[in-house]
Amino acid sequence: MNTKISNLNIALNGKIKTGINFLLLVFLILSLTYFYFLIQTIFNVVSGQELEAEVPRFNSFLQEKKFEYIYLKNGLNEEKAEEYGLIALDDSSIEYITRDSIGFLSNHYGENL
Repeated sequence: MNTKISNLNIALNGKIKTGINFLLLVFLILSLTYFYFLIQTIFNVVSGQELEAEVPRFNSFLQEKKFEYIYLKNGLNEEKAEEYGLIALDDSSIEYITRDSIGFLSNHYGENL
């Protein structure tokens, strides 16, 4: 009878150790996962703050480019355009799109334009 009880104790102790080891492994995995997401959250917050700090710089750069565009647009004439390498087109070389040409294209390419 004692041998049966001692065998049962040994079996239970083995199962308890296995259960404790399993619980420790689950706890370790959950802890690592928690710390991973915590670090990622901190990284994302810091990255967001850095981006917010750069937004005014990009806004001023964009505003500067808008002013440059307006300045160049207002100062553009035929002589200035020729200096930039642009040439004037004669009206005979311009082809305008009509409803008939759109219908031709849609029939020709099989698409609805």
